[in-house]
Amino acid sequence: MRRFYPGQEFLKYFKEKADVKPDIWDQTYELFYEFTKGRCGFIEIDAEKCGRFYIYMIQGRRAKNLPLDEAEKHYDCFKSLLKLAYKEGKLCEYTYEELHTYNILEEGRS
Repeated sequence: MRRFYPGQEFLKYFKEKADVKPDIWDQTYELFYEFTKGRCGFIEIDAEKCGRFYIYMIQGRRAKNLPLDEAEKHYDCFKSLLKLAYKEGKLCEYTYEELHTYNILEEGRS
């Protein structure tokens, strides 16, 4: 069981959602946890971080023996989490709009 500290609110939220969703959510959580080195609050979620996570998923997939379609599925899962966080009032409207401006929440990003 991981302990969560201030500055890890987003990771805690992600883990809570992953625990009640299909396995891919838990796998995506682990990849995001590794990407952020265990530190990520809601305030840190922006288009740049999301874009870097996408690049991390695509470029890092070879080292993890992760096929491209699996990397895309994990990123789609991450986008679903962002949409859910916005609907639940966890992400501010500015952040949500920024993610749309950079097409991060759009389907078929690759």
